[in-house]
Order: sequence, then structure tokens, then C-alpha cells
Amino acid sequence: MPVINEVYHSDSNNKVVLVSKVSPSNWFSCKWEITPKKNGTNLEFCRDPVARSDNGTITPIRVRKKSEETGRCYFSIYAPREKQIQISCSAIDIVSSFYFSGTIDEIGYPQMPVLNRVYYSTSYNYIQLSAPIAYSMNWFNCSWSIVPKPIVTTNFQLCRDADSSSANGTIQPFVGNSLGDSISKEMRSCSFKIKTLPHQQIVFSCSHINLSEGYLTMIGIQTAGDDYYSALTPVINHKYVSRDDYLDLQIGVGFKDWFSCKWTTVPKKNGNAKLLALLPP
Repeated sequence: MPVINEVYHSDSNNKVVLVSKVSPSNWFSCKWEITPKKNGTNLEFCRDPVARSDNGTITPIRVRKKSEETGRCYFSIYAPREKQIQISCSAIDIVSSFYFSGTIDEIGYPQMPVLNRVYYSTSYNYIQLSAPIAYSMNWFNCSWSIVPKPIVTTNFQLCRDADSSSANGTIQPFVGNSLGDSISKEMRSCSFKIKTLPHQQIVFSCSHINLSEGYLTMIGIQTAGDDYYSALTPVINHKYVSRDDYLDLQIGVGFKDWFSCKWTTVPKKNGNAKLLALLPP
């Protein structure tokens, strides 16, 4: 239901459809105007639906007064396959839900961004902002940039790198761009996926685990009963073998937490008997 004198903007499909049921006593009067799309770097939420530049800022459009209307606006950023999106917010003062989706931090649900924390896109190279229709009391200021994807062969960092197809490597917490984490002291949860060739398995172990606030779970580990453990926590220096050709890690890291894990790949064996020495007790 539109609000009187409120200005609305079309989404990226450039189409607005009006649906109305009018009785003889009803009346409305609406108007529209077709304007050029804004291609600059200072965009406004609820007016500009999609980013069209390699960097820029997004802030709410300040035209709305408090009303009973509920609804959400969306803002999307896309990047080419060889690039990665990074985004952070220098100001967040919003009275209701404000979410990012499409970031490495997202484990099954959108994330409420932490002030000054830098977020990175997954291999899908897409990040979407979602917030209530912008009342004048809401405010945020977020900046994004599209940068070359890091060329990583063996040393991967959680929350910056989303996945790996390397035959061997290491995974540790991300140590760069941590201003938001050092100020907020909030735990950060990210996922990391390891994928190998169909005829191989992954051997995974951790030489250091100090997670006083966080957690580290593995999904896809083979057990003596040939079952999946949905939340298997590794023991230091124990070698774990993937059941198939992939391994999913879900990891939460507090401000003072640290871990260091590595993996390698081995030819897949027929049957489980030869692997029992590597299985968890």
C-alpha cells in the first residue's frame, strides 16, 4: 500500500506494476517519471537496486517519515568470476534488521554486519544488503570495492577464502582487515570448503587449536561406522579422512582464538579397513 507523496523507484527489472481494486467511492491519483539510472559511486538505498561500479558507498535515501508501512529494500553487488567483493560499514544506526547475504561469514542464514568488519564474497561473487524501508531514523554507511581474487595455492585464511581445490594446504584465521573484530571483540563464524578429485580423499589434521570462545567442526569425515558426523570437533594432531572428495569446515573464532590446520589428498581406497588407523577413536 503506497504512502501518500512517497517516491518509489523501480527495481533492476525496470518495471512497476500497479494492482488495485476500486469501488465507486474510491479514488487515487498517481504519477510517474522515467529518469536516467545513476551510475556514480555514492548510491542511495531504496532508490538504487544494483551497484554498477567497482567501488562506492551506499546510504539510505532520507525521504521517508515514520508510518505503519512494513517492507524491505534490497541492494545487490555483483563481481566477475576472477574478482571478489569486499564490503564494510563505518556507521550502523538502524532500529530493525539489517542483513548481508552472500558473504563467507554466512553459515545458513544472513549476517547482521559488525561495525568496521570487512566481509568477503563467496565464489558466487554476489553480496546483497537487506534492510527495512528506510525511515528517517535509520542510518548506515557501507563501502564496497571489487578487487582481484587473491591467488592462493596453499596458505588459506578463514573468512577471506571460501574454498580450495588444492591437493594440499593450510587454513588459519584471517589476520588482515580486523579493525571491526578488535573493536567489537565479537566472535566471527565462517565456512571453508575443501574439494578434491573424485578418486581422492582428504586427510585433515590440526597442529594448534586454541578456541576459548569459538568452535571448529568438520562435516564429511569418515568414521568406523561409515556415518557422517555433523559436528565432529578435531583432536590436535589426529588425522581425519574424508568420506568422499570434499570436506566442509564450519569455524567460529573469538578475538583471541587461534587454530592452524592442514590437509593433503590421498588416492581413494576400496573399503574402510585400510583407513581405520586414521579414523577417530
